[in-house]
Amino acid sequence: MSGSLWQQFEGVTIENKYRLERFIAAGGFGGVFVAAHVVSGRLLTRRALKLILPDETFMQAQLEELVQATRLSHPNLLGCLDAGKCVLRNIELLYLVMDLAESNLAGRLEQGVLTPDEALELARQIASALEYLRSRPEHLVHRDLKPANILRVGDVWKLSDFGLVRALGTVTAARTSTLIGTPQYCPPEGYEGIISPAWDMWSLGVTLALTLTGELPFNGNTSQELHAAIARREPFLPSPLPRPLDAIVRGCLAKDPRVRWTARQVIEHLDSAATGALSAGRPRRVFNRKFAAAAAVLVIALVALLLAARSRFPGPTPASDTAIQVTSPVPEPEALQPAPSAPQQTPVKEQEARAAPVAPPAVTASEPKAEPARPPAAAEKDRRKEAALKALFAEEERRRKAREALLKQEDQP
Repeated sequence: MSGSLWQQFEGVTIENKYRLERFIAAGGFGGVFVAAHVVSGRLLTRRALKLILPDETFMQAQLEELVQATRLSHPNLLGCLDAGKCVLRNIELLYLVMDLAESNLAGRLEQGVLTPDEALELARQIASALEYLRSRPEHLVHRDLKPANILRVGDVWKLSDFGLVRALGTVTAARTSTLIGTPQYCPPEGYEGIISPAWDMWSLGVTLALTLTGELPFNGNTSQELHAAIARREPFLPSPLPRPLDAIVRGCLAKDPRVRWTARQVIEHLDSAATGALSAGRPRRVFNRKFAAAAAVLVIALVALLLAARSRFPGPTPASDTAIQVTSPVPEPEALQPAPSAPQQTPVKEQEARAAPVAPPAVTASEPKAEPARPPAAAEKDRRKEAALKALFAEEERRRKAREALLKQEDQP
């Protein structure tokens, strides 16, 4: 149904609560309107309402769109608030009620290409939506990702239009005999009827290339030329794209779907760029990590030097440990008694043997011994070590103050 035919429904009310105020655009299976949500004659809010004309050939796809739209819930997917069946001007129609978007990516690109930061935001949000679709139990493939189906709701990009969504179930890929979707965003294997999540990643790569350069990476004057370019030629990228988007675009446009980047890889690469400052203008975290590593090495070195100094110069021995030092054992009491008053005549050798054990024990004074004077060379070496330690501490303090100053400077807007 053409746009002029959809316009005949302007002003009509569905189920006494959705008044179709203005026709916006026509899609493959239906028309989209701005609808006023009215209860008892009072306006509650405005929504986007899509009317779908049932078609016997595509009835399954149309019903699938209704089912998936009501089941899916993700910040970067256009939410479905209501759905149903109605009869307007004797025509049986299906309808979906969704969030009202301010614009879409196609309209934004009419004003010019996106900035690198805008493209990074777009890549992250749409990759997040695709990862959600892939991780669902049904393993969904959108198959119609393009600028016209990426809507701006508030400050968030949302993927819309689930008319071509395909559930893979437990298989990793499926086949179709009909090429559907937008040819410029269709991957090489799509022309052969192979459906997998890699289809959506190719479409994301084409979309990102267009948003950054203003041109499609593959072109052809006829459908055959376009197919040949997509299947065999390298993408047309006039100049190196900003990092990390260059790697993402080229990864998503890999001809072989088995090596093509996944949505998870795109998200992880963006996370790595955010933390590792792969893109220009984001050096802060890398700088801080380098400083932290250098500081850790310096602290370890200081601790090692302190331990070495303590082992080289132990503290003085406590006085209580040096009160009395006995250098020889104390003899038995009997050995200390004097000789008898009337000594008997004994041989000289026997007298010498008896006299040996009665010698008084040697007892040292209780005063601690004085430390021997250190050689001048050793003292000089100690002074140098002490000076080196002081210099290391001073250098660490200087670096700490420098780090604090740099962090304060980075935190300033």
